[in-house]
Amino acid sequence: MFSMYIMRTIKQVIIPFRNIICATYFTVMYALRFHYKSLRVSAEFIHRCRATGILRVSASICGKIYLPPFNTKFRCLISIIACICSSAVYAQQDENWENYMALLEKKPASVLVNLALYDKSPNRSLPYLLITGPKSRHCETNGIPSKEEIPVLEEMLHETDLFISGVTPKILAGTLTYNCQRVNYYYVKDTAGLGVAMARLYKRSYKDYEYVCKIKPDPDWSSYRNFLYPTEENFTWIENNKIITDLITKGDSLTKPRDIHFILLFKTEQDRKAFISIVHKDGYKVDELSFIKKADVPYCIKISRFEKIEPDMIAEMTTEVKAAAKNNKGLYEGWSCDVTK
Repeated sequence: MFSMYIMRTIKQVIIPFRNIICATYFTVMYALRFHYKSLRVSAEFIHRCRATGILRVSASICGKIYLPPFNTKFRCLISIIACICSSAVYAQQDENWENYMALLEKKPASVLVNLALYDKSPNRSLPYLLITGPKSRHCETNGIPSKEEIPVLEEMLHETDLFISGVTPKILAGTLTYNCQRVNYYYVKDTAGLGVAMARLYKRSYKDYEYVCKIKPDPDWSSYRNFLYPTEENFTWIENNKIITDLITKGDSLTKPRDIHFILLFKTEQDRKAFISIVHKDGYKVDELSFIKKADVPYCIKISRFEKIEPDMIAEMTTEVKAAAKNNKGLYEGWSCDVTK
């Protein structure tokens, strides 16, 4: 009981001042990283505070001042306090990150995007788009950076994320890995001096790397809504990838063919019959017909086809089943299959 009282008291005292404490913590730690390379700020802590409007650290000042090293006890104390603050801040963030693969100009691209921003976009207080990040030095023939270099590029993105927080309010909308580049898409409030500041950062900290730094007005958030945000086809890829990943996690080798089941709903019996006539030509069989009482779309159907679990084949099947359902006013409810080891 006493310990709970102490923690509650600490939070009551600290939380109202979390902005000041977090800013002070990052000012100190950012400066130390410049002057004492052995000290590393927690990657998890940086991730928790990225893309927030709380940390307004002046990175340009931090790069010039000299601070003597703190003793271990003091560093531990300020870390504990800052972590309490960061947890409260992070819990307030609206995030729903998804990753998908796509083809851009016939080259593979990996997109990581925050879906949670869509319903609230555009944010008129952040009318400018900043696209920045490093170019890979060890790139595969398909344009994707090597697995060994990805952590290095990600660390550079963390560093630039922290730097931008000290220059202008911003939101991280997504990350694009494509054509030997790994870049972040930020929506920012102010661009005054931002380009020059970014150039100095790259020149000072990553002089061996070429980089991307593009700034343009985008008050309607078109790049987020029309480029980063998944299309219907991309959402299908995301759904399929989750199911396939779950199968692999459960020990499925994916080498053996099996019945792949799809469930769909229709408003009328006529719509369901029309759907059956279409998918029957594509090799699907009807497993089950049912009627759901008091439902808006009561006519349910379960169909299947005997195939291997191959990503391209699954993509083709889900696309054709969805199209047939849409043409007959049906609702696609997803696919499933048994785990085969």
